[in-house]
Amino acid sequence: MSSARPDPGDPPPVDILAARFDDPARARAAARDIRVRLRVPPDAIDIRPLGTTEYDRPASDVLLAGRFPEDLVEPATMLVESYGGRVVDRRNEAELYPAVVRKPRRPESEAERPLR
Repeated sequence: MSSARPDPGDPPPVDILAARFDDPARARAAARDIRVRLRVPPDAIDIRPLGTTEYDRPASDVLLAGRFPEDLVEPATMLVESYGGRVVDRRNEAELYPAVVRKPRRPESEAERPLR
């Protein structure tokens, strides 16, 4: 972990959490509970079916994935696990997509400042 302080202009750190569920209804219940208890916006969590290479058996597992501020990752993980989900990945978004997460800086010159 870096000891550098975050720049105030950067967005807050966000982790991506992914969990596998063998029951889609339990995944939906977990997502609903996370949204309500942790006050996570609806578009921060999604559920998608997982594919399979076992063509004679239809796939039933789903993946719940979400973007969570660092202070909500542990509570979200506990809720996912309490609904029977198995965390399969957890990553810091800034490490995955550094160019996208960091806002480009533009020096402000005297000429660009608004008149007061």
